[in-house]
Amino acid sequence: MLFKNVLAITLCALPLWINAQTIQVLDNVIISRDGNLGAKFEYQYDEKGIAISETYYFWNSSTNMWIKNSRIEYQYDSNNNQTWTTFFWNSSTDMWVENRKYEFLYTDNRNQTWITSYWDSSINGWMQSKKFEYQYDDNQTLKTRYFWDNSTNIWIKISSTQYNFHYSSLTLNNIPQVNKRQSAVVFPNPATSYITVKGEMESIITVSNLSGGIIYQQVMAGESKTIDVSSWASGVYVISVEKGNNRTVSKIIKQ
Repeated sequence: MLFKNVLAITLCALPLWINAQTIQVLDNVIISRDGNLGAKFEYQYDEKGIAISETYYFWNSSTNMWIKNSRIEYQYDSNNNQTWTTFFWNSSTDMWVENRKYEFLYTDNRNQTWITSYWDSSINGWMQSKKFEYQYDDNQTLKTRYFWDNSTNIWIKISSTQYNFHYSSLTLNNIPQVNKRQSAVVFPNPATSYITVKGEMESIITVSNLSGGIIYQQVMAGESKTIDVSSWASGVYVISVEKGNNRTVSKIIKQ
């Protein structure tokens, strides 16, 4: 099934803290084009205010109804590992059908493995497809790609890419001096689809372009947050992670 080509808004661990007792969360987003309804995204949360699902609808002008199209469900474990499962709506059976699964696994405090799987209706189960391993060592990143060989039931290495980063000083308007006591890690770098920010709970994440314009700002509900960057333009971005008087600033490359 082909999904509609619309603006995708993906939220994972979304809450905006207003005070100690009240949490404000985004209920839905409705997108209109030239005054006409186009798309709607609805979000659900658990008792801690963490986003657990989002559902996408498109507007059918002939029936004046919202039509279900796709859905993402988020799951988290005690080690901050995340699993995203995508579904599409089968209108003939009025049921959600599994489509893709993305597993984000931390092998230690920094390194991460991503595994993608697809739903095989012939066996009524998940089939592994691709794996990406990210290893980080100071200013170096090693990205290794694999595909799953069904005939041998093992991962086959496709390629391994080494990134070496060289930094220079960068001055930005209205950004305070970096406080080295606040330690936050952002990876992978470079990024193509997602980045993960690891830091202190309730830190404020702010992403700016090199012109100083803010393109993303959110509060971390836990010690880790994954952000969808697939729609960002290629280039360099500045990520600030702030809690109280402590702040770290990092640069990432969006490919």
